[in-house]
Amino acid sequence: MNNYLRNKGDSGEDITNEKAPLLRKQYNFNDKNAAVNPQFIAPATFSTTMDKMLTESGYRKSTKKVDKYQHENMASYACRKFFNSMWIKAGVEYGTKEFLKGRRTTRGLDTTYDRLTVTDRLNEYLKAVELLTIDSSQRLKKQLADSEMTNKVEIAELRNENAEIRAMYIAMGLHDGDLNNID
Repeated sequence: MNNYLRNKGDSGEDITNEKAPLLRKQYNFNDKNAAVNPQFIAPATFSTTMDKMLTESGYRKSTKKVDKYQHENMASYACRKFFNSMWIKAGVEYGTKEFLKGRRTTRGLDTTYDRLTVTDRLNEYLKAVELLTIDSSQRLKKQLADSEMTNKVEIAELRNENAEIRAMYIAMGLHDGDLNNID
């Protein structure tokens, strides 16, 4: 991704422009005019690419496109619905969610008055990483952190309980050595 962004910048595109598309129409890198006027990718490009990948992977059989709705779930829409659902579940801010889906307009004047920085958008995106990631390492890291926190709480509770029991024995006039003789 860094190489891609560096290449875009080297060709003359303003990669600091937050309104510019991350993924853009293909162009000749030597054409400076095309570089400074990035064009968004048409949604059909994603659909075509996804269909090709699904067919090549063997997940979908190659058929004649008599009916564009021939598949039970159109992959590109199913993918977009999945991402949208996960972003909602993670509590990602609406404008950022729409921006990440590639929508340039959201609600009313949001596009005009939206002053979120790249860092703000990244923080919003990071809320959903666990839900969006196929790699289980993110989920395992969270499970490990949760488990460690649970263990710390349980250890603290056991230490408090142990201290209370010792205080009770001391109040009864018993000492640590006397504890071994109790039946």
